[in-house]
Amino acid sequence: MKDIQDIMKEMNNLNNEIEVALDEDEVANAVQDPPCSDNCFGTGGENETNCSQLPNQTRNVPFTCKICAPNGFRFPNGFITSAPIAFDVSCLHCFVEPCNCPSAATGRSFAVRIVGCIKFIINAPTTPQSGQCRPNGTVFLCCSDSVCVDNTICFGCNRVAALIECGLIEATITANPCNVGLRDFRITFSEDHTEANIVGTFILPGCVPLRGSAAAAIAAE
Repeated sequence: MKDIQDIMKEMNNLNNEIEVALDEDEVANAVQDPPCSDNCFGTGGENETNCSQLPNQTRNVPFTCKICAPNGFRFPNGFITSAPIAFDVSCLHCFVEPCNCPSAATGRSFAVRIVGCIKFIINAPTTPQSGQCRPNGTVFLCCSDSVCVDNTICFGCNRVAALIECGLIEATITANPCNVGLRDFRITFSEDHTEANIVGTFILPGCVPLRGSAAAAIAAE
């Protein structure tokens, strides 16, 4: 399995692969774009475009799920912040689209977006009750669902830079699906112990400003 350093080393090669995928019109537009500065991506730096027409940037994908216990079975008291979970990110894709609001530095902006869905399954533990036999220990009840993803991650100063960033994000997810993180996970049980309410947030990979040889390759366009 590749680590993130291996992926970063391959970033320059993504430039050539992306150009092949572009049609002639897109390539022409990309060549006309000015070169990127080190801080060309809108990740909170001093050069970030400030415009109400640009979509909000967020890597957060909140999700919820609910489990009802069958008659005669109960959940524990209170809440827990850890439980078995599995999620599938194979439906996530990254693409680039022009923005309505121009960049102050270059006259153009390109949004880097991740779209698709994340499918997940979560197990919530049940509590033994009088008269029940559990020869295999704790028994879990399952919740399965999916959450839609349509997130603008950052903004590129030109099309080629944004496309390279998209390629890097997809390579990061493909190399290790757990590069999509998880936080704020919590299962709260109802007072009568018959319901489990699950909340959490998936964290998508972020953009990294292109520097060094990668930035120089874009400037050469």
